[in-house]
Amino acid sequence: MTVNNRIHPRVKAHFPAEVTAGDGVKLEVFLENISINGLMIVASQYDFETILVNSRGLQLNQPVEADLKFSLHNKDKPANGDIQVRCRAVYVRRQSQNKYFIGFKFLKISQHNQQLVTSYVNDNLGPGEETIAC
Repeated sequence: MTVNNRIHPRVKAHFPAEVTAGDGVKLEVFLENISINGLMIVASQYDFETILVNSRGLQLNQPVEADLKFSLHNKDKPANGDIQVRCRAVYVRRQSQNKYFIGFKFLKISQHNQQLVTSYVNDNLGPGEETIAC
């Protein structure tokens, strides 16, 4: 049995998302997972370079921020509409030659959208996992 020691547990979320990189380029990606504090996307090599390299220019020591838009579909419930968040990239892992996982922390999210995310996470937690309401 594995124990989840995270402050905010993640749940699977395989849904399309739109990322607007710092230079204004819009990219279609997929969510991998989500928590009440952030999310992870799956990105191609091109997406990775556009989001994390091109948007910074020569300022490699600057944090990368992006806008994300997505919908979450709960079990037996209709889609909840578009959720828009401002995020900062906090984690990158190269999974294969053309597949990257990029983790984002929420920086700016409306109270309504935070409630939608929290509801989705709570509805999809595994047995014995719990999260806090925001």
